[in-house]
Amino acid sequence: MIINKEGQKKAITAFTSLLATFVVVVGIGFAMIYGVHLVPFEKIKDNVEKSAEKLHQEGYYDIFYYDYHWPIGEYMQYALDGWTDAIMIMEAANIEENSDALTTAMLNKRICLEDDQTPYDIVADYPHYREKNGTYVYGRYWHGYLVTLIPALTIMDLTQIRWLNFILFSLLIVAISYYSYKRLHLATAVLFLLTLLMGVFLVVPYSMQFSSVFYVSLSATLCLLLFKKIWQRPIWSFVFFFIVGALTSYVDLLTAPLITLGFPLIYYGLLKNEDVSLKDIILQCVMWSLGYLMMWSAKWGIAYLITGFDMIGNAVEEVNVRLGTNDDTSVFKVFGRVIMRMPTQMKYLFMMALAYWIGASKQREQVSKNLWLMFVALMPIVWLCLLKNHTYYHLFMTWRNLYISVFAVLMFAYRSTNGDCISSIGNSKNTNYE
Repeated sequence: MIINKEGQKKAITAFTSLLATFVVVVGIGFAMIYGVHLVPFEKIKDNVEKSAEKLHQEGYYDIFYYDYHWPIGEYMQYALDGWTDAIMIMEAANIEENSDALTTAMLNKRICLEDDQTPYDIVADYPHYREKNGTYVYGRYWHGYLVTLIPALTIMDLTQIRWLNFILFSLLIVAISYYSYKRLHLATAVLFLLTLLMGVFLVVPYSMQFSSVFYVSLSATLCLLLFKKIWQRPIWSFVFFFIVGALTSYVDLLTAPLITLGFPLIYYGLLKNEDVSLKDIILQCVMWSLGYLMMWSAKWGIAYLITGFDMIGNAVEEVNVRLGTNDDTSVFKVFGRVIMRMPTQMKYLFMMALAYWIGASKQREQVSKNLWLMFVALMPIVWLCLLKNHTYYHLFMTWRNLYISVFAVLMFAYRSTNGDCISSIGNSKNTNYE
């Protein structure tokens, strides 16, 4: 295959842009995570104790609305992950070792759990357990959430952080809904809200772990709606999705990372409308994946250079565990578990969207044009089956990747059956913003 000079120039420009972006993002991420570890522990001590007490009251996995007989059954779709939130508080309290903030920021040591101990028990008396239990290196992640969590803990406790999350989430969702209507169509705003009604407002703002990826996802989606240059120019869009992938790796603990790709990717395709292609969608997936993997592996390399700890071996071992390479859990078993434990509301939406499309779709051309949405809808299924060990044992949190599938299927059904309306949307609306 011969690439002309113009193609070579574009490829070189894209490569240098991504490389420069990578260096800048890693540099900023490293500086910020080091900076917050310089905060004195005394500044956050009181709010760490209050947060630990709150987590202890809620218990292992507190389930919202259980006393009100909401249809959540035994599957914990609306459970708070107090265990991981407590670990995040433990990581914040780890700045007590700020005599060597750089090493602390890279190794992310946390106290080992023994016998029937839970993370929130340990956080309640952190100094005592530090001497007694020993430590566990948790440095395979960046723990970028600490960049906001530690400063927040200087002025508020977990309860106040949850209220702040709720306000910020509400503002982001209202803004996305409004601009979905302005830039695209009322139906897009309605279907977006319908998708998020399935547990986002009920749980996500109240969980520090869940909220991290949703902040990245919603903020990225809003940026696409506000700035048309991102999705109009290939280089800009490549850099954008690369940065989103890197930010995901920076803040996430493998909760539901695909959320940060799925929602922005759907809006990217909707905004491009007639110009979008499956190849275009796949390229953006590649950019996101490069950002995610390069940012993640950068932490391993930097940690090794600074501390000498074999973070690469530690991370690779954990990746093999999450992929299920060392157990006999089959992909079919994982897939069946995902389908069976999918929230009932999701199943109803899938069935209604399918019935609507089968009953009303007579426009084969529109179906063909919008098949990229079905590709996006399948991505979470592939992701969940690929990380079969993690999916099987942590489905109570990983199922949120399926929000992407719901929104993509709803948009596919709508756009495939409303071709005349879709083809005329937005061109006039999309020209009045930068």
